[in-house]
Amino acid sequence: MTATVSDGRSETYQVFTLRAVADKDSIQPDILVNLTPQTPILPGQLATSTIRAQSYAAIASVTVQARGAGIGASDWQTVELDNAGRLRLTPAYPGLVELQVTATDIDGFSHTTTERLRVKDPADTSAPLLQWTGALQGLQAGSTPLRISYSTAISARLQDTQLMGYRLEIAPSVVGQSVQSLVWQSLGENDYAAQAIDAQTALATLDPHTLNNGVYQLRLTAWDLAGRSTTQMVSLLIDSSEKTQRVTTTDSLFSVGNHTLALTREMMPGSTQQDAGNWRLPLLDSQLTHDQALKDATGATAPWRQGTNVWLQLPTLANNDQAAVNLSFSLGLEPLGNNLYRPVFSQSQGWQLSVGDLNAQSVQLTLQGGRLYNAATGLAWVPSGFVATDKVGNRYQLSAQGKLSQVVFNDNTQWLVSDSGVTLVGDATQQARVQLIRDDKGRIERIVGMDSQGQLQSIVYRYDAQGQLVTARSLVGDSVNQRYGYQTDGSLLTAQTAGYLGAAVNWGDTTQNTWQGTLTATPTYLTFGVRESELASTRKAPGSTGSVIVAVHSTGNASVGVDG
Repeated sequence: MTATVSDGRSETYQVFTLRAVADKDSIQPDILVNLTPQTPILPGQLATSTIRAQSYAAIASVTVQARGAGIGASDWQTVELDNAGRLRLTPAYPGLVELQVTATDIDGFSHTTTERLRVKDPADTSAPLLQWTGALQGLQAGSTPLRISYSTAISARLQDTQLMGYRLEIAPSVVGQSVQSLVWQSLGENDYAAQAIDAQTALATLDPHTLNNGVYQLRLTAWDLAGRSTTQMVSLLIDSSEKTQRVTTTDSLFSVGNHTLALTREMMPGSTQQDAGNWRLPLLDSQLTHDQALKDATGATAPWRQGTNVWLQLPTLANNDQAAVNLSFSLGLEPLGNNLYRPVFSQSQGWQLSVGDLNAQSVQLTLQGGRLYNAATGLAWVPSGFVATDKVGNRYQLSAQGKLSQVVFNDNTQWLVSDSGVTLVGDATQQARVQLIRDDKGRIERIVGMDSQGQLQSIVYRYDAQGQLVTARSLVGDSVNQRYGYQTDGSLLTAQTAGYLGAAVNWGDTTQNTWQGTLTATPTYLTFGVRESELASTRKAPGSTGSVIVAVHSTGNASVGVDG
């Protein structure tokens, strides 16, 4: 801006800049706290902290306060900086030292940040000790899975001199996958301030009604101030007759050959490693698990035993009311004479399960000490694949890990199924396939195929920074137009919304942002969209931040709130 002053004969002017911001947080000073060393130190060791601050206006003051067990002070103590903006601190005791830095500029904007200096106990030389208690007492890695049929309290004894925290997680025990590749879901966690602890601790309550039946790995990890960690794992067998209904939705009914494919998604709260972020496609993964060990005591392949239990979920291909059917099978043996047997599974809800491939001959087994061995090779017997047959004779080819690879219908129509889509065998045209196009993180970003009405359908999927699905939208018409918001625990804000008000950029057209209805005591949810381009337009310089202001005005006796 330019200000000009004139006395009628001469004039002078001054150019100055005004900066208008929507939120004071966007103009607060930036603070850098650089600790040296950044690793834990010993009592009596010197630690140096270099502190820098900058803002749109000049910095007026920088103040530093400290407290914590390391300096024997529970209240904030002011600490002086030298002329170079450095802080020198020599803790006398083990524990944490909190440093609180506040920077204020000449316009009055301020910002406070906190850093922690870790001082380790020289007498503490071991990682945290963990021991399961309560219902899991005595269990160890490799123990027979504990059957969980009702809500069960999970507890453990935690012992450490300077405990910093623990985390409890659970994951389906997928055949053939390493521990690192399992899809872990958090059950509970807690942070400690370098606390000395030796007590039984309630970790979480495990509700089997929220999990599919099968074998799971339960993992408890604890870490201390020095950075050492300890992990304990046990196997659990989830087996309950009643299940909490998960949120499911069918995006479209596709036609592949003369059969219908219901593209159904199932929400998986707490997990963002599914095919659609936090939503899974039952079509692609049966979540097959069993209660057999993979290795014996020597590290060799462990043979299966008679009575092995197998759990899996298979998609209801043409049914958009149910994503998948939960099945459980038990392995039996059909005697063939001379200590030869044929593996036979029990039925489940009218479904049958057999071992091998669609066209393979049945394998013959021998039984020794309750363990099964291949009669032809003498090697430990482990199924190389499975074939599931539904009530009407449709057959599903599954790998040993439970991945669906082929479907053969009772009229001999065949589908090939993979992570890239579904294809009709014997037909290479576009109308004979449903394509699953993925992004660089392996998530589905687009699905293309012919719907049941003979129209080409293209559905796009978008995800937020946490990897959660936020949009599923059809590029052809409005047959699919789903937008999602989530609570902090990963659950949906609401499964049903009364109306979608469109994108804010289109609100100049009054028909785009209108909803009519009757408000009741039950909350009415209305959603709208803010495009990425609108958010990006608020950032005026590379690396800067911006914000979009949304104002909500109500009249009458109405209460307005925002979730998310």
